[in-house]
Amino acid sequence: MVHRYPYRQRGKSARGDIVRQRTGDRECARGMWLQDIRDGVALIIRHQIRIGIRGMAPGGKEERELGWFGWAILRDISRDGRKVLFEEEGDGGGPAYTVFLRDTDGSPPVRLGTGLAEAISPDGKWSLPFRAKRAR
Repeated sequence: MVHRYPYRQRGKSARGDIVRQRTGDRECARGMWLQDIRDGVALIIRHQIRIGIRGMAPGGKEERELGWFGWAILRDISRDGRKVLFEEEGDGGGPAYTVFLRDTDGSPPVRLGTGLAEAISPDGKWSLPFRAKRAR
């Protein structure tokens, strides 16, 4: 399956095998590449970037991860600091992104729908999302 992806030559292993790196559709800091082959065993390296949200609930004792799938973009924090509004823009968020509301105590987030998050109302009872660009 290695041949399914566009590659560029990266160098040679200690045994002289060609080592290639996946470039994907765009040059970016994530991907997968073959690092080395020895005795029929391949060493494949996978690089993945995550964007998270870290925070501590009011009165909390430790900071915790408040994102969800790995590409969470914080958009608002409630006035009392007990809720965060964010969207997931990576693979987990889908082509039109996904908006979540989460308590800062670490309980699971609530999916509000697709689009981009904008704000939490001053009373903390509503959120304002809007549609992302149409998925291609």
